[in-house]
Amino acid sequence: MVAEVFEIVVRGRVPEALAAELVGFEIRPDAETTVVRGPVADQAKLLGVLGLIRGFDAAIVSVTSRGPAVD
Repeated sequence: MVAEVFEIVVRGRVPEALAAELVGFEIRPDAETTVVRGPVADQAKLLGVLGLIRGFDAAIVSVTSRGPAVD
């Protein structure tokens, strides 16, 4: 199975502790949101990442697939 790149937009800035947990993901904060982007192997992994973000009380604005991950 080929990993898929997902872009998760979170309201505000993600806490440093959360950023440290998101190994392999690019984190790009801007004025009102933070974009978390990276490869996800399967739906279970995606749900795990989303659960981790929610566990830090971060509000998820959107989740978008950006296509297959390129090595």
